[in-house]
Amino acid sequence: TNLGKLSVYAGIIKGLRNVDLLVFPEVFIHGPDSLNFEKLAEPIPSGPTTQALMKLAKDLKIWLIPGTLMEKGEDGKLYNTAIVISPEGKFVAKYRKMFPARPVETPDEPGSNFVVFDIPGKGRIGVIICYDATFPEVTRTLVWMGAEVIIKPTFQDDSEGGEAWRTPINITRALENQAYVVDCNVSAPMGNGLSAIIDPEGRVV
Repeated sequence: TNLGKLSVYAGIIKGLRNVDLLVFPEVFIHGPDSLNFEKLAEPIPSGPTTQALMKLAKDLKIWLIPGTLMEKGEDGKLYNTAIVISPEGKFVAKYRKMFPARPVETPDEPGSNFVVFDIPGKGRIGVIICYDATFPEVTRTLVWMGAEVIIKPTFQDDSEGGEAWRTPINITRALENQAYVVDCNVSAPMGNGLSAIIDPEGRVV
């Protein structure tokens, strides 16, 4: 997996910048390996990957959204799940992708719970994953729950519309909800990168 690589990158970034929150792309650690989804899936937060990430966040004293993990739920189903860890190494929340992109994303099941969390002194954050942004109701609900910033781990390349699809949707979600949208996409050669932060007026900042 890319857990070791994530740890190295996180350490370098934290050493160079006084950042509060680190975000990595969708499926960064395990990769988009749907054929081995069941073998790679772990319970959250008790699984070894989440436990290692909790230690990393505590060591670096940073909020961490490490992309998404392949989760084996307590119901036995499989989910594409983003997790949130505090600078104290505490497990804060998990968000299961509500709209897996069919037919590409199988066998993961859709989640059903919206997730927001607070960074004290900074603001309220909402979490979506990639294709969720296509459906305006998801982001809108998070903003109704008080979210000022939407974090969006993404895995997308040009075969799925790429920049021509993703950036206009991110701008629209930001503008119509008057919230920041932070889109963190996988870089080349697997994704097409072009991560972006969009402000509430629709500007790419």
